[in-house]
Amino acid sequence: MKSYSQFIDEALLPSLIKAAARQFVKSKALQKAIPKVGKEVTKTVKLPSKVTGFQTARGSKYTYKPQTKSWPQTQRTAAKDPYHPTAPGVKQKSDYTMFTTPDASMTMRQRFVSGSKEPFYQGLPQSTKPKVGRAPVEVWNRYAEKSGKQAIHPGSPITDIQTATPGSGVGLYGAQRKEIKDRVKAALQKSANKEQLKKELGIKPIEDSKPSTTYRNVGVGRRESVKEQRSFLMFITEARRRMRVLRTAHYTTASNKNEIMRGGFKDSPSTGTYHPDDRKGIVYTTPSSRVGSDYGYSRVNLRLVNPKVTSTDSPRDFGKNIKSWMSSASDEDINDKKGKPTSAVDQARSAFKKGDKVVRVPNAHGGFTPREGQAQGSYVMMDKETANKSIDKTPSRTMRAKGKERRTKTQPKKDT
Repeated sequence: MKSYSQFIDEALLPSLIKAAARQFVKSKALQKAIPKVGKEVTKTVKLPSKVTGFQTARGSKYTYKPQTKSWPQTQRTAAKDPYHPTAPGVKQKSDYTMFTTPDASMTMRQRFVSGSKEPFYQGLPQSTKPKVGRAPVEVWNRYAEKSGKQAIHPGSPITDIQTATPGSGVGLYGAQRKEIKDRVKAALQKSANKEQLKKELGIKPIEDSKPSTTYRNVGVGRRESVKEQRSFLMFITEARRRMRVLRTAHYTTASNKNEIMRGGFKDSPSTGTYHPDDRKGIVYTTPSSRVGSDYGYSRVNLRLVNPKVTSTDSPRDFGKNIKSWMSSASDEDINDKKGKPTSAVDQARSAFKKGDKVVRVPNAHGGFTPREGQAQGSYVMMDKETANKSIDKTPSRTMRAKGKERRTKTQPKKDT
């Protein structure tokens, strides 16, 4: 289990930050400013969140992606279960998934297996949203493990929901959130922690003798000072500034991806354009899937938290700069190469020689003059040690907004 300080430093989740900050804002003076209300009024702040996944009774975990005008899609990571014939691991993403009662899910399975002429879901409860106690029913029009045939999978009842606060990008299950809150609550008992965070938040006690202090309503029976609200927003802004995540990917073959996921990146036998020839342990990645597809269809996702990135000029900018220099420099300057712009290649190689770990070359794909219709994007190179520490083995799924398949005859219409 991670310590409280590790949760703060590594996650910096807005929900965790707000939970901690609110506790300190509730000074004794502020408590006096809050009118006495009934027990039914809570003093906690309910944060907006979205469902990103769920876990079922047998330990399988699912990602959850809602669709705007269709049923949601899920992807299961099956847990190791001696009583289940399915091998553990990541399964094929469903074409659509519905949620129903455990009994209804078994009825759907029986109808599907028996080859009933009526739709297997007809007359049974269906929902687009996961909820504790409901059972997921995944449907595939062509399922690879069933030789490309149509298939369904009724899952076990849901026992926990994974949610993420907008802007954080980090999904947590209920049990994880409870552990974080408990650790925060325990840490708040220490006066040293209180005073330190009060200092960081800029919170000062409210003096009742100052009639000029203004308050704004934050809920039924609750008020807080405008002065403290400004400090709180400054705290959130600072936290988000400290938490920067770079997501990129290395594209390769399926066999190479499996080797990398098992043993990490190794030294490359070939040289690369943007790193010195003697540096074999440089990994090339790109945040652009279109650029990456030119190199391979299997991607190794990397997630770098607060990386120190050295950016170079783009090859196209260098092309413009060199033309401008050639037209304005004297013959003597050209012969002596005085004031000659440095290419993106030389800038990147120099950065690695200086010991930089991550180097980005913007708009590198395609060189000076990319072909018409060619994918355009950046390269992000890093040493293999950094790459191996940043491999994301449980990446969030990417939703495609365009090119969605039409609803098939077996897929029910979404309830309105």
